[in-house]
Amino acid sequence: MIGRTAKRHVILVLAIAGTALVAILCKAEQPPDKTDWGNLVQLAQGARIRVVLNDGRSFRARFETFTEEAVVVSVATGREALARKDVLRVSTQGPPHVRRNIAIGMVVGAAAGAGAVALACRHTECKGPVVGIGALFGIPVGALVGGVMPTGGWHDVYRASRPRAKAGR
Repeated sequence: MIGRTAKRHVILVLAIAGTALVAILCKAEQPPDKTDWGNLVQLAQGARIRVVLNDGRSFRARFETFTEEAVVVSVATGREALARKDVLRVSTQGPPHVRRNIAIGMVVGAAAGAGAVALACRHTECKGPVVGIGALFGIPVGALVGGVMPTGGWHDVYRASRPRAKAGR
């Protein structure tokens, strides 16, 4: 009969081997080609975008439309056409996920509140209901923290390809 420790080692080896096999057999999804100007077609008219120009200037605008030669954006001073050759990067802001962050914050806050009370109250007679009260106090704190956490971030839609360095002599 095989011992407990040996059984655990066999299970661990099989789990690692299975994970490695799945990783080898599953094809990695190719990331989209960010250097394709045609990616701008996925932007909706009026979408908030960030444009970085080759000279380093960066500004936020509303997307209007694009052609092969330029992207048209709406800025505070009106509509502006930016030549494709001058655009280094076009990014769009991801969704803020406020509800998700509040829900995660509530769970973490409840766990932190219960944990803090459990650590502070070492007597067995105050463990049960008092820990629950600690969790109840942690929920709104966690919801508040989760609600103000910045998420979304900027995601590149287009990135100009860098010119290749010329071969030296």
